[in-house]
Amino acid sequence: MGRELLYLELVGAPGAGEGTLAVLLTDRLGILHVLSGDLFRESLEKETEPGILAKSYRDRGELAPDNVTIAVVMDRLTWHDCERGAILDGFPHTLTLGLEKALAERGHRISAAPCVRVSEGTLLARQDGRWTCKQCKVVCYQRLNPPKVCGV
Repeated sequence: MGRELLYLELVGAPGAGEGTLAVLLTDRLGILHVLSGDLFRESLEKETEPGILAKSYRDRGELAPDNVTIAVVMDRLTWHDCERGAILDGFPHTLTLGLEKALAERGHRISAAPCVRVSEGTLLARQDGRWTCKQCKVVCYQRLNPPKVCGV
């Protein structure tokens, strides 16, 4: 087996700051920030088998089951830009050992799973006025870093 890859699984409530932490870690560690929401879009764009399967659930208005999500994640981790590892943000949404098992089958493991914790009041304040750009995916907060053009 070659060099061990670095896989970080960021855990926290929506708005806790996992995305902000991921950006800092990406710069420092030189590994890709993989957002679960983007995985399905990328997999479908590239017409991967797991992406097409995930789309069949989406088209029925259902969430993809863990085994399909794990297949999409594992497929994404084989792409060239993940050759050193990845920071997984937003996955898993349910308690499951499926990802750990799938990584182990390839001789890898989750290196660490930092949990970002903030107070309930902070979470509520961060969610109030949170905007995400549909094109570039940048997150803006009305109070902290508002969008350059209101509503855009």
